[in-house]
Amino acid sequence: MLDSSNIWLLFNILFWLSLYCSYKIKHNHFGASGFLLSLFIFFSISSLLVYNDPFWGERFKSLSLFPFLILDFLIIVSLLPVFKWDNENIKKIESNNLKAVYVVCGFFIICTFFRVGDLTELGSGFMKMMVSSEAGADVYIETMLESEANQGSLSINNIFAIFSNLLYDISVFSFFFLLHKKSCGHKFKICMILSILICIIIPITQSQRGPVLERVLVLVVSFFAFDRFLGEKIVATIKKYFIILGFILSIPIVLITISRFEDRGTLGSVFFYFGQQNLFFNNFAFDNNGLRYGDRVFPVFKKFLGFENVPLDFWTRRIKYQNLYINDEVFIGYVGDFMLDFGPIITIIIFILFSWYVYHKIKVTNGVVYLHNMLPLLFTLHVCAYGGLFLFPFADTDNYTIIMYILVYYFYKYYKIG
Repeated sequence: MLDSSNIWLLFNILFWLSLYCSYKIKHNHFGASGFLLSLFIFFSISSLLVYNDPFWGERFKSLSLFPFLILDFLIIVSLLPVFKWDNENIKKIESNNLKAVYVVCGFFIICTFFRVGDLTELGSGFMKMMVSSEAGADVYIETMLESEANQGSLSINNIFAIFSNLLYDISVFSFFFLLHKKSCGHKFKICMILSILICIIIPITQSQRGPVLERVLVLVVSFFAFDRFLGEKIVATIKKYFIILGFILSIPIVLITISRFEDRGTLGSVFFYFGQQNLFFNNFAFDNNGLRYGDRVFPVFKKFLGFENVPLDFWTRRIKYQNLYINDEVFIGYVGDFMLDFGPIITIIIFILFSWYVYHKIKVTNGVVYLHNMLPLLFTLHVCAYGGLFLFPFADTDNYTIIMYILVYYFYKYYKIG
């Protein structure tokens, strides 16, 4: 007989399955909404498996229904603009000035090519990962030791890498827009594709799965937001290359996983990786022995406002909030991240207001929507796809990516070139 915890986990799975079935009944086209709903089904199934895993499941307490109700409600609130996007009768996407889009993408290409530095070092790191699975654990430990040694420091080591990271989302999205406009030259396409691949591959050489999955998810969810505007030939070509890329990336990611979790069960660690967020949310979102008061979600903005003692990274934040039951060392999803920072009432208000803002930014006039109005949608897609698995993706110094979104939004909307 099932205990109550497994009943609530099954309820969560059935909730997302029913939403997906409802979506498929209403839509012949598999768009961004369908992709995101598929992800949440997978996450919910993984949660059931990890909760019943004899090793990984031991750290979780019994589950209750109410946290799942709040979690699912806030995720749906987040997804409302995405549902609207898939339901709108949009014929084409326009830009106030196409040259502005090329300026942003061109700057991204330049910064990405210059960030690589020594190509042999990049290649040797990748080959080390491929040859020896143990190298993944070694590189990861070295990266963490270096990060801990530099805790509290915001020194700039590679300005090109910073701008490349800040512009990755927007450049991927803008690239699909240029493909839609059929105004992208062959050489420019190659440079953009190489730049995107470089951004995806670099974290692998540091034994980091998270940034790889984040950039792949941004790439995939942006494609599903655009695919109905790209034409059958382009869509077929992109899907073919997605399969090839997925196969190539799966090899080092599997080796990283084996090297870091072989002693704890590789398969169980995979389920734990994809399913822990729902369980930690259920156990701790409403009782974590205190709040972080925005120190993870909006620390840069707190500093701008003059707050003192704001942690500069996760090391200093964990020291400051030692009293919490859990912190950012585990995944609790983007909803949980806000809950740990602000509590349930403020979180609900933030989610409703932001979703309302994005929903009304998707303005369709005579079947036309403008690219700058799609940037808040891209932000939402990123938060839901990556944040549904991990944490709020624009936290800590990634607050600067939020600022970049705002700057590019106004650049696309107002700036006239030529």
